[in-house]
Amino acid sequence: MYKNYSVLMTVYYKENPTFFETAIESILNQTLKTNDFVIVADGPLGEPLEAVLRKYESNPIFTIVRTPENKGSGAASQAGLPYIKNEVFAKMDSDDISVPERMEKELAKINDGYDVVGGFIAEFIDNPQSIISIRKPPEQHDDIVKFSKKRNPISNVTIMYKKSKIESVGGYPDLKVLEDYTLDIKLIQSGCKVYNIQEVMVLVRSNKSQMKRRGDKYLRVKLKELRKYMVKTKYISKFEYFIYNIEASLFLLSPSWLKRLFYKIFLRRK
Repeated sequence: MYKNYSVLMTVYYKENPTFFETAIESILNQTLKTNDFVIVADGPLGEPLEAVLRKYESNPIFTIVRTPENKGSGAASQAGLPYIKNEVFAKMDSDDISVPERMEKELAKINDGYDVVGGFIAEFIDNPQSIISIRKPPEQHDDIVKFSKKRNPISNVTIMYKKSKIESVGGYPDLKVLEDYTLDIKLIQSGCKVYNIQEVMVLVRSNKSQMKRRGDKYLRVKLKELRKYMVKTKYISKFEYFIYNIEASLFLLSPSWLKRLFYKIFLRRK
């Protein structure tokens, strides 16, 4: 039975200091408090973000880890992993808001025997009280595995898992994109038992620039590389590789207005 959990957050220079502080406070205001909060400064942050860190660094639950340069979320998460004190830990983005009961509910599922636990995310633009859409990944393990062959089956800003499981698959991939999706596939392949709580766990800031990023050529290349790995490890068939890549390319190459329509209809639910 796990009673304590850690939190791992990474932050880099482009983040909004106000959003950063709000994200931290959403963890400190959990119904089940953490005794270990690791924040990785992914390269130099600049004075406004450093000012936020100074507000918390004297608190004994905080550990501030610094990397000499910005290398991305995967590398930054890996840099923070050795500093995590508890077996169970949760990831937290530096500009999102965890609902107060998130950690209590996720740890309860870990104690039910799951190795990886996630949940729903609710997206908003300016006002967290005004939700524009909710991402609802599948609940049960078998459905999660099936879903994972096409898209990431876990909203990784909601994830809680075991440190030993992350280490057993080689830690966080050193990737600029798809680092979470890649790790989730490896965890499933290693035999981890996965569950998604069918409730909103995190409020996520959303904006139209996300649609532009989804059309990036680099993303398409990395998605194809990940699916090559899935074929090599017999996670998907060559036929599935072909079909999924066509689907992804059509979506990523489509104009932004069509992406937004497709995304709203098929990938999110109001």
